[in-house]
Amino acid sequence: MGCGRRNLSRDEPFDNSSLDCDDIDDCSKMSHVEFKPQIHVQSEQKRRAEIKDAFEELRRQLPTTYTGRKMSKTVLLQKAVSHLKNQSRKESFLLDEINRLNAELEKEKRMNELYRQKQTLYKIYAIGL
Repeated sequence: MGCGRRNLSRDEPFDNSSLDCDDIDDCSKMSHVEFKPQIHVQSEQKRRAEIKDAFEELRRQLPTTYTGRKMSKTVLLQKAVSHLKNQSRKESFLLDEINRLNAELEKEKRMNELYRQKQTLYKIYAIGL
């Protein structure tokens, strides 16, 4: 079937509003074959701009210790992976700590309940029932 791209025939109307032409008459006279390279260039420029913006956003999301330096995209990705791994280790540690503290809290609650029961028994024995 193909890769999903549609080939334009020379007879089909073509939307040239997004293309840069110095003269509107020049744009209207261009054939689809002449538009193809220009469309490809603009698509590639848009794709590169989006990638650049994404890398800039990634750079902004890193801790300030990384953002002050100029670094290649490769180093930026390595720093991002390192940061994510570090955050994952911190999260794991904190979850373990939460579980430990919850277990300690449950133990304290049981001890408190036993203490109250013991105090109640002392009161009962003191009254002499």
